[in-house]
Amino acid sequence: MGAKPTPRTSSSRPGPRRVPILRVALARAWVGRGAGGHHLGIRARFALVLAAGMLLLAGVGATGVAALVSARGSLGRIYTDSVVTTEVISNLAGRLDDAEEAALYGLVTVQSRERQLTATELESRILPNVAVGIANTTRLVADNPAQVRVARRLSADWAASLQMLAGVQFENGSLASRSTTAAALKSVLDRATSDAHQLAQSEGIESTHNYRQALAAYHADLRLVIAAALITALVVALLALWLVRGVLPRTLAYSRFAQRLVDGDYSARLEARGDDELTLLGRTLDEVARRHREEDSYDRTQAEFSDALQLTGDERDAQDLLRRHLERCLAPSTVTVLNRNNSADRLEPVTELAAESPLRDSLRDASPRSCLAIRSATIHTQTHGQETLVSCEICSACDGHSTCMPLLVGGEVIGSVLVNHHAALQGNAPRRLRESVRQAAPVVANLRNLAISQTRASTDTLTGLPNRRALDDTIKRMVAQASRTNSSLAALMLDLDHFKKINDEHGHAKGDEILAGFGTQLEALLRASDFAARYGGEEFVVLLPATDTAGAVVIAEKLRVAVRDLHVPHVDRTITTSIGVAVLPDHALDAATLERAADRALYLAKTNGRDRVEVATLDEISRLTEPTSASRAMSPSARTL
Repeated sequence: MGAKPTPRTSSSRPGPRRVPILRVALARAWVGRGAGGHHLGIRARFALVLAAGMLLLAGVGATGVAALVSARGSLGRIYTDSVVTTEVISNLAGRLDDAEEAALYGLVTVQSRERQLTATELESRILPNVAVGIANTTRLVADNPAQVRVARRLSADWAASLQMLAGVQFENGSLASRSTTAAALKSVLDRATSDAHQLAQSEGIESTHNYRQALAAYHADLRLVIAAALITALVVALLALWLVRGVLPRTLAYSRFAQRLVDGDYSARLEARGDDELTLLGRTLDEVARRHREEDSYDRTQAEFSDALQLTGDERDAQDLLRRHLERCLAPSTVTVLNRNNSADRLEPVTELAAESPLRDSLRDASPRSCLAIRSATIHTQTHGQETLVSCEICSACDGHSTCMPLLVGGEVIGSVLVNHHAALQGNAPRRLRESVRQAAPVVANLRNLAISQTRASTDTLTGLPNRRALDDTIKRMVAQASRTNSSLAALMLDLDHFKKINDEHGHAKGDEILAGFGTQLEALLRASDFAARYGGEEFVVLLPATDTAGAVVIAEKLRVAVRDLHVPHVDRTITTSIGVAVLPDHALDAATLERAADRALYLAKTNGRDRVEVATLDEISRLTEPTSASRAMSPSARTL
């Protein structure tokens, strides 16, 4: 026939390798995943349904082919029993069918080997048989002009078919060109087959009865094919139902769960059961929801901590809040906040230490350089018993794991936060520690600076004693406390005698030295519960809680005598003081009256010769109910004249 298949050269690129996908999928399905590998995955289920459908369709196809072959055999027997001409023409029709089927199959099949086998079959057997059949048919119908015309037409169609087949390249032709040739070849061969059947019909009228019997057999076979097709459809439907029942409900449930995640609802939980790809998807969705819940909880607790920081009143409150927040969120753990003092020479715990805490020994006389986190200004982690190149003197005393984070503000380390935990920090715990410390550090620093500013605002810079502003707040508080407890409160008003002369004779610098020394002496002589403040100029006020008049006089005398021992270089005179004493509730009932009563007693001591102690008298107290603007307008310098 046509051109031989062109042998493949070394430059020809091999086609894609055919992978038995179905076989691999089934093998993976039965091997399973992990130890429980007896479950069928989603891909395996689809592969199983596909394989079953293909097998059933192949069975139905085989049944149909068998039925058609049986019908063809019956017709052959009919034609065999007829005259020789009918047999020859019928054989010709069958050979034409074979030629058409083989030629079309060789043109459209994608398998190279099958095309080669088909070409060989056509050349060696089918085409010669058709040629012999046409020659015999032409010879047998030569005496019938009408059949001669049909036979000539059949011969012409066959010649055209041979010409088409001669130009076909089964091996190297493209599928599109082969498909076009197949369509044209089919049309020609169909006409040739029709002519053969027309000849057979004219010769087979006598075998009508036998033909009807063969037709009945054909219908029986057709019913068999239809029954097989129905059974196949039923089985495939059952397999599809089995697949849908195993996949669709979970797919819908996971879809609803995913939609809840998209809507921001992470409270639900998804119980994914099974051991296939959908189960893995369900567990992944549940893990996504869990992480979102953790993230929401993290944001909520951090926001709560940030809001609570704004409510803290002082540095210690903020440090204790940080400790409680971390111990709650990083449980089980122990948190210790370490403070670097203003002199930068000590490192002290500002949160309470347990009695058995190993930090009690390591923090005794500890300096800031003892903490590696403070020294390096970065986070430091250490595990007990694990050798490190540089060990922290403080963390090494802790059992288990320790993580220390410096309190860093504006490049300056003001302390650190030490977290002692049994296991290594997991999940968002390291992030929580870092962000919490970074949130708290500026707040602690601001509260510390605020406390320093308040202290400076209420402290007299020369003597180091509280100033008039601090006195006003303290006397009100101490009077209120004395009123609640029904106890007494003594007020001493002190004034250095002839202080103006000292300033005039020795200068204000020496006067300042005397005031500073006097303030130091007051602090040294008073009790821890007593309060001393610089009232203004050379006047001072001392508040003595739970002290009656007699006790206040005793203390006042001690102060008066002690002041005489105060010596300042290059000041050649004895320093003396006059003291006025007033007691609540004997001489006053409120802070303002108590202060004025002590002031009137001081004025009395000045009037009576100075360097003495005077107690407020009833006459002076009665004057306090009268306008005292003149007395209060008198300046300390005026009373020294």
